[in-house]
Amino acid sequence: MAIHSTGELVCTACNKEFRSRQLLKRHIKIHMMHKPYICQKCGKGYAESHSLTKHMRTHMGIPREKKHFCEDCGQGFSEPYYLKVHRRKHTGERPLVCEICTKSFADPRSLKVHNIMHAGEKPYKCHFCPVLASFFAEKGTLIHHIRTHTGEKPYTCNVCGQSLASSSELKLHDRKHTGIKKNICNTCGKDFATPSNLVVHMRTHTEGKQFECKICRRKFVHKSTLKKHNNLMHTK
Repeated sequence: MAIHSTGELVCTACNKEFRSRQLLKRHIKIHMMHKPYICQKCGKGYAESHSLTKHMRTHMGIPREKKHFCEDCGQGFSEPYYLKVHRRKHTGERPLVCEICTKSFADPRSLKVHNIMHAGEKPYKCHFCPVLASFFAEKGTLIHHIRTHTGEKPYTCNVCGQSLASSSELKLHDRKHTGIKKNICNTCGKDFATPSNLVVHMRTHTEGKQFECKICRRKFVHKSTLKKHNNLMHTK
């Protein structure tokens, strides 16, 4: 049990926050419980069968009902806690503080990953990697990595049936069907389906046309565009 800068109680096992000691004590039992209900897809364990059923929906691509909405951006969440953590993006609040370097974080997961960096721990080993094994700080990262070896893609799109390796990939893929583009350029207001597309676009504002053709001196924003230009215009 721990108390952070806002006075709220925090579970030292997972850094989740609670308003009362009673709720925290009830939560701690989850970490102490035997978890006989195991997900056959990712190996995660649960103390109760209904929790496993709820978890399995993430593999099936079934979204959880969102009843709690952010007043600033309209994003919806299935639990009040997730909305509370999300709101910190708008307020700039970072109540979770690292005890080693005092760096602050908005959400428990970021603090947990940060603490692993201090410890230098990478306890999860990939046994598929040839010659030199790869080690990972988080089990979830290892599972995602192993899928690059096995080719497993357990997340399926309900619209087109395409299979993907992770829930985040499925979420990005779903935007192709819904047309939702949440990655907005602050300079010109143009929106994009993925963060990587936004990053590439931002170069048009910040870097200009920095790739110059050595033959005709024409300039391009992207190196790939310059390469296409050379192949098309200057290759015999």
